[in-house]
Amino acid sequence: MAIKDASQFGINKYKFSDLIDYKHYIEIIHKVQLENFYPLNNFREDLNTMLLPRKNRGLYWIWSEESFENLRLVVTNPGTKQVPFHTLITQRKDLDYVCKPMIRKLRVVYNGKGGYRKRSKGFGLRERIFQELNCSDYRTGTLHLEHRNIDQSKWAISFFNFDCPQNQALLPELKNNNFYDDYAGALEVGWRLHYGAPILSRH
Repeated sequence: MAIKDASQFGINKYKFSDLIDYKHYIEIIHKVQLENFYPLNNFREDLNTMLLPRKNRGLYWIWSEESFENLRLVVTNPGTKQVPFHTLITQRKDLDYVCKPMIRKLRVVYNGKGGYRKRSKGFGLRERIFQELNCSDYRTGTLHLEHRNIDQSKWAISFFNFDCPQNQALLPELKNNNFYDDYAGALEVGWRLHYGAPILSRH
């Protein structure tokens, strides 16, 4: 799907980022993340390290079937960097390109990336997702879902693991050790542009 001959554009030296078919990649990533979809209530129990090993890298999505009016009532603890539900819902609820429901009544309300950078493997996708559920550090910007006034039965999580061999077979460029550092952010934002903006994503 990438352009193989850049000479027609007068390009002699080019980076992968200039040639990648982002739409193609985003659509494959979207399909795979839908196959890795877990209700929040079952996430801790069902998701063992064989499905998502520690210190891997990738993208994640958080889903909710709550109405925007109910999401506005979710309390943000003062003095923290928790995602401010009330403020973001109030500002964005009537905008045209907010993500629409995709699975029954569930829509993506937040998406992000998680993984170590370069050679330091102290943090990964799995660890980042669990931060969104429970993070006691007031300086970290997360959803902090397990300690908010929400109905957890109406929430779900999905993910795409760059380090999974099956995913690397679909997108061979993932085998490049620098792929996460170089392209995860662009793919995270590109997904929003293609499928709609999650209403609680701040950046």
